[in-house]
Amino acid sequence: MNVRKLLAFFPILLGVWMLSSCDDEKKIDFGDLPSEARSFIENYFPSADILSIVQEKEDGRKEYQVKLSDGTDMEFDEDGEWTNIECYFSPLPTGILPANVITKVEELHPEAYINGVEKELGGYVVEVTDAGGIDWDMRFNAQFEYVSQSQDRNDD
Repeated sequence: MNVRKLLAFFPILLGVWMLSSCDDEKKIDFGDLPSEARSFIENYFPSADILSIVQEKEDGRKEYQVKLSDGTDMEFDEDGEWTNIECYFSPLPTGILPANVITKVEELHPEAYINGVEKELGGYVVEVTDAGGIDWDMRFNAQFEYVSQSQDRNDD
């Protein structure tokens, strides 16, 4: 009899869990982004339109995913600091990364362009596409000093 009660209760528990997880992700307006994120978008992507902004709650912290009309996807933390930028149809705008990163990319991959950057624990991964269409992940420490690179074999 206890097994039957448990099986009858399981769908209810599953439904409650699914409904509670719905609150973890919601679409918001540009004005609801942290001011630092709004300023960043206005400064570096002034001609792009906002396609969508999604606020997520993960481990009690808010994160924001922004999609722009020029093919750029960005993620910001709850303070409005960027954590990931992917430019699918154009190079990363000038000024986001320090000059020494640009210099190192040009040194190792002439005629390449930077199409993304991601903050990771202890540093950054700069995504580069070289003149031959080969993708590279260039790693920099937290002070943007070059550490290493590897060919990106990710097919996503």
